[in-house]
Amino acid sequence: MASMRLTSYPDGVYPPSDDTFLLVDALEQDVVASKRNEGGPRTEGKKSKLVAEAAPLDASEVGSVVEIGSGSGFVITSAAVLLPTAYAVGTDLSSRACLASRETLRSHPPSCSSRSDVVATESLRGFRPGAAFDVVLVNP
Repeated sequence: MASMRLTSYPDGVYPPSDDTFLLVDALEQDVVASKRNEGGPRTEGKKSKLVAEAAPLDASEVGSVVEIGSGSGFVITSAAVLLPTAYAVGTDLSSRACLASRETLRSHPPSCSSRSDVVATESLRGFRPGAAFDVVLVNP
């Protein structure tokens, strides 16, 4: 998980709050649940719209993760820490938020910033049509 001490949130950028931590905790629980299942039977086939019924997230199989509305960068940096092989992308319409996200990524282990980007765009509009990410994070 990202460190609050290393997280940038200047004036005008949404600071990490309870909802931020809840989203990161859910991601972390998914990754931990997957590690507990290593070597055991895998959950196959069941598709659910309910997160509570979804199969655990296997961090080793995640190649890319995007956060829509990255703000301070706490969530996308946490994702980069928890998913060490994934390419992590944060998006935000605010240039201040993009700078804060970049700073937060840079202030964490070098591997976080070396396999991440921050894009100034609304939602996913700045990506080519059909661009795919293994994990999409949104904190509405």
